[in-house]
Amino acid sequence: MLGALVLSIGGVSAANAADPAPADHGDVAGWALLGKYCTECHNAEDWAGGVAFDTMDEAQIADNIDVLEKTVRKLRSQQMPPGGHKMPDKTTRAQFIGWLEGRLDKVGEEHKDPGHVGLHRLNRKEYANAVRDLLGIEIDPADILPRDEPREGFDNIAAALQVTPSFLDQYIAAARTVVVQALGNKDALPAGTTYRAQKPSTQLFHQDGLPLGTRGGIAVDHNFPADGEYVLNIANMAQALWVYNMEFRNDLVVTLDGKLVYETSIGGEEDMKAIDQKQDPAVEAINKRLKNIRFNAKAGVHRFVVAFRHRSFAESEDRLQMYTPGGGNDRVLRVNSFEIRGPFNATGVSMTDARRHVFSCYPKSAAEEAPCAKQVIGSVARRAFRRPVTEHDVAGLMRFFEAGRAESDFDAGIRRSLTAVLAHPDFLFRSDQPSGDVSAPPPGHAVPHR
Repeated sequence: MLGALVLSIGGVSAANAADPAPADHGDVAGWALLGKYCTECHNAEDWAGGVAFDTMDEAQIADNIDVLEKTVRKLRSQQMPPGGHKMPDKTTRAQFIGWLEGRLDKVGEEHKDPGHVGLHRLNRKEYANAVRDLLGIEIDPADILPRDEPREGFDNIAAALQVTPSFLDQYIAAARTVVVQALGNKDALPAGTTYRAQKPSTQLFHQDGLPLGTRGGIAVDHNFPADGEYVLNIANMAQALWVYNMEFRNDLVVTLDGKLVYETSIGGEEDMKAIDQKQDPAVEAINKRLKNIRFNAKAGVHRFVVAFRHRSFAESEDRLQMYTPGGGNDRVLRVNSFEIRGPFNATGVSMTDARRHVFSCYPKSAAEEAPCAKQVIGSVARRAFRRPVTEHDVAGLMRFFEAGRAESDFDAGIRRSLTAVLAHPDFLFRSDQPSGDVSAPPPGHAVPHR
């Protein structure tokens, strides 16, 4: 108990004074000291600090443990009584602290049951941390999970982490998304993901995290679900009605994990001439260079960059000095957004870091599939449930594996079973047991989370 800990630090052992005598300082003894030195501010009329000692008596110590333990801390640190008010001498203060701590310890011994701790749902941050440890991937939980409602400034208060049927639906959908991101899916249908520039700047200078020698642009960590062909579409940069920022040549580059996969140029003398003479057809031809860019990628998360090659700022024709730091050319383009779509013609799923993290084994024949699946599922479930798994647990999860395997292949079965793990109550909720043997808990019960 806090009182016993503070008392030990202060050099006085509560064990040697299980029921210490009240402090005696003239006309003040024990509880009466609060009335003499504290009720001037902490009373039912002023309610300083939300405390009124004149509404309590010594018989109600058990009902006011939180307030009185806070009182002990304030007295020990000499924060109370505050400066300018009458206060007890050093000896009386120490005697009263010892007496009050003794009463608090006695109440603690008489009420050993701390009460029931409710189920604690994982909040967004806890969910992301658990997924990282289980599947070896980093996720942004804000993209797949609803917002956690804070209470008193905290987002991990069990009573505030409510659950509704629609909330559970979102957790199931999130589990599907997370498992595919970790393990990939050779049967994934082509889908598009759009990335937009976060800052409304003109992208004149080098952006942190982008390759050296580039300026502006967007860098993302994109998850490719399978080995295959993908298509890149970049937002238009040429416009017919208002020919803007096309006076000078802008060299665009696209890199995948630092390797160049595409480059082109936008603007310059030839493009300006074409727009002037052909107008709409010329604009369409220029923007076509930014569309349907095909490239091959392996499964997994890869660094993808669309940016411009850096160049001299000495080309500006402005008559007035420009506001850009250092002056120079302001006729530059920017990458507003781009879309990655695919996979097309998928050939399989390469062994990624996340797959190595999950697959403790991988079958070489049909006969090895079931034993390997049990090993993989059991290992992930044990860590996800934060307790040993039972045969009943594994048998239930194997039914998900068998259903997925019947539809496609071994990977599909593992994806379905791990989706069930991440949607399981024993993963989504933490159960704190105050006592009992947790070495072999009954099915469906979790060990205390530390």
